[in-house]
Amino acid sequence: MRCGYIVVRKEWVESLIDLKLATSFGSAQVAANVVHHLLVDGSYRRHLDGLRTKLADAMGETIGRLARAGLEVWTQPRAGMFLWARLPDQLDAAQVARHALAENVIFAPGNVFSASQTAAPFMRFNVSQCKGPRVVETLQRAMERARRFA
Repeated sequence: MRCGYIVVRKEWVESLIDLKLATSFGSAQVAANVVHHLLVDGSYRRHLDGLRTKLADAMGETIGRLARAGLEVWTQPRAGMFLWARLPDQLDAAQVARHALAENVIFAPGNVFSASQTAAPFMRFNVSQCKGPRVVETLQRAMERARRFA
């Protein structure tokens, strides 16, 4: 569903409406009405509050699991869905990620996000994808393989 808005001076509104009608094939009135309803009745805010709670729970779980697996959480975010951790034993995150890929688990090595390529021992985790033991168990096996083949 696509719906946007613009805040302008009152005297510009009619001209912008004309421009919108001239440059599009119609109005997204249904989408606009749905979005308006969600914002006015509080549904969207309740949805966001629920997501924040789920992400906070997932963050705590993931921090604990990674710590038990020997990773050092680089910074503990106050909110959000991403978490950075340093691999133990100076392991190269790209090598660990390659080993995990053999088990159909995709990890995000730090150097993918580093222009200077100085984040080799780091990984970024999406905590919403780390529910359950599978991800960390795969990570532990991949780290062990990376140690053996280093």
